[in-house]
Amino acid sequence: MKKAIKELNFQYLIAVILVFFIALSLPACVGEQRTFEISIRMPAGDGLVTGISAEEVEAKSGTISITAAAGAPDANIYLVSENATEGTAKTYICSGMTVKLDVTKGTRYKIYIEAYGNGNVGYDYGLTVKNVGVRIQ
Repeated sequence: MKKAIKELNFQYLIAVILVFFIALSLPACVGEQRTFEISIRMPAGDGLVTGISAEEVEAKSGTISITAAAGAPDANIYLVSENATEGTAKTYICSGMTVKLDVTKGTRYKIYIEAYGNGNVGYDYGLTVKNVGVRIQ
């Protein structure tokens, strides 16, 4: 009988451990996405032109990572908060480069890009943004 109780306790322990690991892995499976592909339409023009994201990104932590798409021209990136009390976070980026910007968690930002135009042709500037939620207006 003692052996049966020990086996039952061992099975109970194994079941608790399995439930614990399943509970830990569940948020990774059903959690919200924090990496997004964003395309910003840059207007036609010679010299510097500015494009603005249609989406707002919301910082999910104190840092946002931004990667420029392969082949993207050199640019300045500005993050401007929705209420503009934050000021701006600014950095330089070029093709394939990843930058990290320190931001305030929970604040929404528009992404502004300042780059040289392609003359009479506009183009899309591709970005991968991590550690954010996205709100499309």
